[in-house]
Amino acid sequence: MELINPVADTVANATFRGADVDWYIKADDLVLKGKAATSTSNVSKSTPDSLKNSLFDILEQFNPNAPLEILFDYVRIRFLITNPKPIIEDILKLKMEYMLHEDYAFYSYMEQYVFGDIVVMVSPDEDKGCLLELKGKGCRQFENFLLAQQRTWFDFFMGVFRVGRVFKRIDLAINDKTGILDIPFLTEKCRHEECISVFRSFKSYRSGELVQRMSIEFKQKD
Repeated sequence: MELINPVADTVANATFRGADVDWYIKADDLVLKGKAATSTSNVSKSTPDSLKNSLFDILEQFNPNAPLEILFDYVRIRFLITNPKPIIEDILKLKMEYMLHEDYAFYSYMEQYVFGDIVVMVSPDEDKGCLLELKGKGCRQFENFLLAQQRTWFDFFMGVFRVGRVFKRIDLAINDKTGILDIPFLTEKCRHEECISVFRSFKSYRSGELVQRMSIEFKQKD
């Protein structure tokens, strides 16, 4: 097989199927080459369009510019302290003075400190302590802070593990930009009870946008 006009390029910090990738190759076309029975010279054969399309589809799955990526999509942690300052400054590593204070909160908490979609709720009740909540946008905003702090989610959670805490909810989202995961196929597998998982329920979503997006959600309820 010969690549026509191949171009090699690099990409930073890409991971595909557990392997670190820092380069990729793209080409304008593919040509199959073989040897004729009566001649020692190579004979080029035109690649069938069906095979060519299949090869390009497979190669696109390994494109590090459009990977299968996993993201934190929701984080809710209860800390066993009533003072929000150590959570904001020592764990989140944000400035307390930059947080907006609001004299109301949710989940029966009394007040909260907010920076964008990053929320720390506070209760004087020691049994409730402080509650950190990062929804989808909050996770993306906090990732920008982690980048500026030269930290990662791993560093953040290591800091959380060093203090008294209760993990209330952690959601992970897998963004498939290359079509590796077939959501309708996985949904049917779940409906036919052909999915082996510790999760107890699932939901399948399909958006009504012109560019359709589908997702499947697994949940484990207490």
